[in-house]
Amino acid sequence: MKNCLLIVLLFWGVSWLSSCKEPSTLPDDEPTPVVVPPTYSYEMVAIDDQLELLDQLDEMVAYMRTSEQPGVEINAAVLKSMFENTGGNASGNFPFSSDAQMKGLCQENALDMLEGYFGKFNSISSKVQTGSSGVAGWVVSSDSNRHRLFDINGFDYTQLIEKTLMGAVLYYQATEVQLGIEVLNADNEPRIDSATAMQHNWDVAYAYFGGSLNFPDDLETTRYWSFYTKILDEHLNCVEELGTALRMGREAINVERYDKRDEAIEETKVAWNKVCVGAAIHFLNVAINKMDDDFVRNNALSQAIAFVRNTQYNSASALTDSQRSEIETLIGSNLYESVSEDLVSARSILAESISAGSIESVL
Repeated sequence: MKNCLLIVLLFWGVSWLSSCKEPSTLPDDEPTPVVVPPTYSYEMVAIDDQLELLDQLDEMVAYMRTSEQPGVEINAAVLKSMFENTGGNASGNFPFSSDAQMKGLCQENALDMLEGYFGKFNSISSKVQTGSSGVAGWVVSSDSNRHRLFDINGFDYTQLIEKTLMGAVLYYQATEVQLGIEVLNADNEPRIDSATAMQHNWDVAYAYFGGSLNFPDDLETTRYWSFYTKILDEHLNCVEELGTALRMGREAINVERYDKRDEAIEETKVAWNKVCVGAAIHFLNVAINKMDDDFVRNNALSQAIAFVRNTQYNSASALTDSQRSEIETLIGSNLYESVSEDLVSARSILAESISAGSIESVL
């Protein structure tokens, strides 16, 4: 996941201006300036429920990673209880209590897919055998003693589930729900001891990003989307683009510049889409450079496919359904049989969707 890649991309910027209200003005009719702060350290940011959701995903990932030890079976019922947060503590599988729930926030088209993943993971985790094309089982790293569990076609369900939840819950809720005009056009009247409804709705979207309130000064405390924003920054400049857009939207709400808020909505969605596409390219590059290593290639391609699918959860994506289908066809339905030249073609489609120029990659 942390392999260092060189991706040289030229991107275009997108701006979109719209307004739901007249912006506030100064006495001389000059618009109130929107001064973007260096971090998101606003007062009265209440995002505990969303942070608990990330904690739940942490616990779910930790449970799935126990499958890296042969003989440890993954129970679909446990995964389901975590996804639904049954009883407020996932039937005792969370070491904390929480009212948050991933399933209730998940984009509905992903529900059946996730339930299917839980069952398939359960069934293959009982296999104590060496995995290969057509055989579900364990593959050992060529340079360590680590194991990974793949199905008969080389798919890694730990990665498919984690990355799908990143997309269908966190990404979808942030870009399409919380940053949707219907949600953001809430009351913005100042309150004494809490953020306004509009400010809070924007803060919730920020919480799903997974960065600390001191991002980007604090790049150590990153989870999920903020983690990928950090590791791809050298090639995509996404720390600046996405971080600034998120802070600009909140500041625009503070000073009632709704035209700037709406501009920040689109800039946030475009920059976040770049991170999603960049992550897919990242993992394609890992696979392309390790085609003869089943351990690395299958794991990387499982993640690449999940990130490609995640692009559908952000309406700012330029990828069409047919292009996503084409990319999956190029990657192949059996990861043991993926072809390097086809992966390069898949990478080019992704790069074109964010107006990329040339691409060079090395591990």
